[in-house]
Amino acid sequence: MKTALICIGIAVPILVIAVLAACRWIYSVAFQSPHRHQNDPLYIPKGFYPGADNETFLGWVKSMDEVPCEKVITTSRDGLSLTGRYYHTADNAPVALCLHGYRSHPMKDFCGGGKLFPRMGYNVLMVHHRAHCESEGRAITFGIKERYDCIEWVKYISARFGSDTPVFIYGISMGAATAILASGEKDLPVNVKCVIADCPYSSPRDIIRKVSGDMGFPVGLAYPFVCLSAIVYGRFRIGKVSCVEAAKNSRVPILLIHGEKDDFVPQYMSDLIAKDNPKVEYHTFPNASHGISYITDKERYINIVKEFLDKNMGVD
Repeated sequence: MKTALICIGIAVPILVIAVLAACRWIYSVAFQSPHRHQNDPLYIPKGFYPGADNETFLGWVKSMDEVPCEKVITTSRDGLSLTGRYYHTADNAPVALCLHGYRSHPMKDFCGGGKLFPRMGYNVLMVHHRAHCESEGRAITFGIKERYDCIEWVKYISARFGSDTPVFIYGISMGAATAILASGEKDLPVNVKCVIADCPYSSPRDIIRKVSGDMGFPVGLAYPFVCLSAIVYGRFRIGKVSCVEAAKNSRVPILLIHGEKDDFVPQYMSDLIAKDNPKVEYHTFPNASHGISYITDKERYINIVKEFLDKNMGVD
């Protein structure tokens, strides 16, 4: 009996240390930021942008980066300094609030379509998510805390330009999921008129489980460790946050766009968001992989976006 107790006394601390070590590694892979070259808009990994060679894509990024802008700052609810890039088109113009993707950069995600909204008469604010670029923070929360940051950015716009300034939220990938999650919050400012979500996931849980499987991990075993790593090292809970439920609770219309060949965030995740939801206008692009519907069929994409905004923004 004594020997057994001694063995247990030795085994339990070793097990706890092993679990914490595993969680720390998972946290570094999934949530910790910055990661490698993440904040360098001119670092283009091979194959980052299907459909365009790296030199072409780099040219788009440089062109976007050279557009004059103003650095702007707001504060998150948990005290982080959040930064963004504001592009002024005209006084008293409505505002496009643009949210980039996971471990990405607005110069990358919006280098193709980033000049679209100014041409349509909108001022543009491209945010740097928490733990990205110049914004403070060390943990990416897959939209769980970013949704509240989005609302703080809308409040910044309202305070600076007037609470009656029409705003729409446009997001890609994690930014799209964040936009939808924000739309379901009760304190979303009333001047937000609509949301455009390009290739969102159906929930943080769903995308984490999907990517865990892609990496070769047994999902049922890995997911509890991912959740624990978020709690212990990221100080947040993945919980039951859902874009499907947020879209149902949204008081604003949502334009949903997804590439049918998206193998990173599969189209079925947008199918779930759109299903039985009259607030959602849904369009898929047959030949588009993740985040490139705009490039795949630029004319159709622009027409869909313009018609949606003309219908919902309430501006001339």
